[in-house]
Amino acid sequence: MFNKLKDLSIKYKLMGITIAISIITVILVCIAFTVYDRNTFKERYKNNLSTLANIIGTNNVTALEFDDPDTAKEVLNTLSANTNIVAAALYDAAAMGENAYAIPVLFTEYISEADLNKSEEAPRRAGIVRQEYTSDNKYLVIVQEIKGEDGEILGNILIKAHTRELGKRSLNIMGRSAIILLISAVVALLIAASFQGIISGPIFHLVDVMHSVTENDDFSLRAEKDSEDELGQLVDGFNIMVAHTDNMIQRVQSAVSDLDNTSIDIVQASQNQASGAAQQSASITQTVAAVEETARTSKQISENANNVSELAQDSLETVEIGQATVQQVIQAMEMISTSTTESAERISRLEDKAEEITEVLGQIDEIARRTDILSLNANITAVNAGEHGRGFTVVANEVKRLAEQTIEASQRIKDLTTDITSSIGESVTASQQSTNQVTEGTGLAEQTGEHLEKILAMVQQTAEAATLIDASTRQQQTASEQVVSVMRDVDGVSKEVETGAQKTVDASEELVQIGQTLQGMLKVQGNGGKPRPNPPSQ
Repeated sequence: MFNKLKDLSIKYKLMGITIAISIITVILVCIAFTVYDRNTFKERYKNNLSTLANIIGTNNVTALEFDDPDTAKEVLNTLSANTNIVAAALYDAAAMGENAYAIPVLFTEYISEADLNKSEEAPRRAGIVRQEYTSDNKYLVIVQEIKGEDGEILGNILIKAHTRELGKRSLNIMGRSAIILLISAVVALLIAASFQGIISGPIFHLVDVMHSVTENDDFSLRAEKDSEDELGQLVDGFNIMVAHTDNMIQRVQSAVSDLDNTSIDIVQASQNQASGAAQQSASITQTVAAVEETARTSKQISENANNVSELAQDSLETVEIGQATVQQVIQAMEMISTSTTESAERISRLEDKAEEITEVLGQIDEIARRTDILSLNANITAVNAGEHGRGFTVVANEVKRLAEQTIEASQRIKDLTTDITSSIGESVTASQQSTNQVTEGTGLAEQTGEHLEKILAMVQQTAEAATLIDASTRQQQTASEQVVSVMRDVDGVSKEVETGAQKTVDASEELVQIGQTLQGMLKVQGNGGKPRPNPPSQ
């Protein structure tokens, strides 16, 4: 039963509680009043009977003193006017010890004289008040002492009366109580109907607003507050909750919008990073190829420099032989002054070529120095290749340019070496001619010896320069191989960066889709479920 009552509307609960409290209160009041009235009326009824007994007893004093039953009976018969009195008896004190009833009197049809005389229930002692119950009626019996003027107890008087007045009065009160109860129920119903509207009205209004909010997703609605009591506080709490929910949805929608924009930026940045990583990987591959080409060129330069050194050494030996020959034919050289002069000119040109070789060697040295610097730059760039890879292109181009200069310088060295060899050959020819004319150009031979010494020194310098070029190009080759190794590592890292960037792009695109889905879920908010505009990004 109580489970069914829990599902009733609060309107009917309030009405039921009010009516139940009113009815229970009226019932308790009626019961209390009935009990109180019954006890009060009963006590008053007893007092009236006692007073009546005293009056009748006083009127029978003379009859008892003179032992006059007829007079006593006449006096007792006056009680017949009271319809509630069933029987009455007058007891003589002198005869009470021998006879149960000294002066029995019968004046109603309810009790026979024999019953009155013989009933064991008829008391003889004064002061006894009791109730007798039969199948039909209930009686009240009172016994009072009768005293004379001197205070002597003359006898006792007994009056037996119906208590039906008590029952009638109780029934009357109960009937009136029922009417009052019915009227109270109607009044309680009207009052409950009035007061339940005061209590349940705001609650129903709050429920309607709540349904509108939940069904239409309209968090701009607010409940109206009619009072400052607990219901008003409930309305305030509901409005605050709806406002907080609306604010939270706006903040979530703003966050989702920011997430969407940020995700798009991340996707673009990741795509740019992936594209840059791919370009960087391609650039690094080209740089590795260029550095490998530089290494091969350096190796060729080293081999050519070694050949130049060997040729210079052979030239040195040849010059030494020529110098010895000049010393042997110095006297004959006096006859070939003209040839010696030509040899001097050729040797002078050889000296110029030697100077050019020196310049070329300086260029080769500069190339080696700059190649070393570029190797250092390439190493630094390899460390930072994860973020910026465009510097590798510049380094590769510079290395390539230096390699071309190195090749050009090597070619010039080769040409100069050929010229030197040719000049030396011409000098040898001239020396042979001078030998035939040794007697004519002794002085010129001496000068030729001096020039040969200079040529010897130059050839030695050329050999040393070629040796230095060989060593430098070998170092350059080693550095180039290290650069190639580092660039290959950087290429591997760049490919990993490219792969990671692509994964970032995929994850960012998924994040964009999630943000768009969440934004679509929060899209329909606001007045009447209309789409709420996107809040501005923070």
